Amino acid sequence: MESVLLEIVIIICLVLVNGFFAAAEISLVSARRTRLRALANKGEANAKRVLQLQEDPGKFLATVQVAITLMGMLAGVLGGATVIEELETRLAAPISGATKTIAIALVALAISFLSLLFGELLPKMLALQHSERFAMQVARPVQWFYLATLPAVKLLTASSRAILKLFGFREEAKAPFVTEEEIKLLVSEGSRLGIFEKVEEMMIHSVFQFADTPVKKAMTPRTDIVAIEAGMPRERLLQFVAEEGYSRIPVYKEDLDHIVGIIHTKDIINLLLNAELVILEDILRPPYFVPESKKVRELLSDFQRKQIHMAIVLDEYGGTAGLITLEDIIEEIVGEIQDEYDAEREEILRLEGERSAVSARIRLEKFNSAFGASLPTEEYETLGGFLIDHLGRIPSVEENISYGGFEFTVKEKRGHRLLTLEVEKKK
Repeated sequence: MESVLLEIVIIICLVLVNGFFAAAEISLVSARRTRLRALANKGEANAKRVLQLQEDPGKFLATVQVAITLMGMLAGVLGGATVIEELETRLAAPISGATKTIAIALVALAISFLSLLFGELLPKMLALQHSERFAMQVARPVQWFYLATLPAVKLLTASSRAILKLFGFREEAKAPFVTEEEIKLLVSEGSRLGIFEKVEEMMIHSVFQFADTPVKKAMTPRTDIVAIEAGMPRERLLQFVAEEGYSRIPVYKEDLDHIVGIIHTKDIINLLLNAELVILEDILRPPYFVPESKKVRELLSDFQRKQIHMAIVLDEYGGTAGLITLEDIIEEIVGEIQDEYDAEREEILRLEGERSAVSARIRLEKFNSAFGASLPTEEYETLGGFLIDHLGRIPSVEENISYGGFEFTVKEKRGHRLLTLEVEKKK
């Protein structure tokens, strides 16, 4: 009877050791590197061990498989031989015939049940729920076992790679631990579960879009540029700056393709207070030119490095395509910023019937979405810019323009800039 109990204890121990390595495998694979790095930075030695193991997953996976296979082989060799004999003896009285077969089946079922429950399912479920904690607890034993079984692990790893190579599978460079799309999905799921606010989700998505956004997509188009002509009298200059309300304004000679500098409204005070500064050119700051294909993230770095807030955007021919400010870049991430000098203006105001008053600066994507239109968005940013390019000139007030099933009427403009349009869908 003592030998039967000893054999049962040994089998249970083997099942539990199997469960330990099953939990080790799952926890080491699923432990979050970000959490582990944070713990490692705080001096947690076991977190550093886990990160080392994760750097070469093939190594610890082979180690774990050697351990699990070894436990399975030992359980198979023991196989409950003594238990089977004892059970066969006890079954011989009430059951005649194939008592040994029944005893073997019962022992096999019992060992399989214990192995699945305590050697696989429960350990893996617990390891998944507390992956970082489990991983840090098993990291050192897994490293010890790796060193103890190093020849077998190396043989298995080399054999696996050789077989994969034989069938044409090449070992590729390590993929990123997490991709951009996975982060977006995680953030969206977090927003759905209430972990993130909706605005936080939108900002995180905007950050990823921001990385690939060209300057052309974020700039103020040429037709909407507010600029000062060089040589403007001081009195008119002060009135112009006060009316427009911008802190920085480009200065040009002849036309917008010849921008010679940027004027800061603070510098105008010097112009007014110092008699020796008699012309506008005395207070100009040099303009910074960028191609429209430049990425917004690169321009932001330029702004930080050069300590500037505005750049003039050039088209492929060297002409002025638009301008972009630091505020424009920030708005690509956080959305529209309305300061105390910005006039509050609805971009779309529904009128009677099928008519609507629409800002000429509305983005074409937003216009298409609101009106079910299909105006081209690849080459144009705003509705006003598209209509000017479509006509090939600056339309006059009350001029009608027909395109794509819509009638556009210019209602308000300032200089060369269209401000408000009336839009009516044709029947």
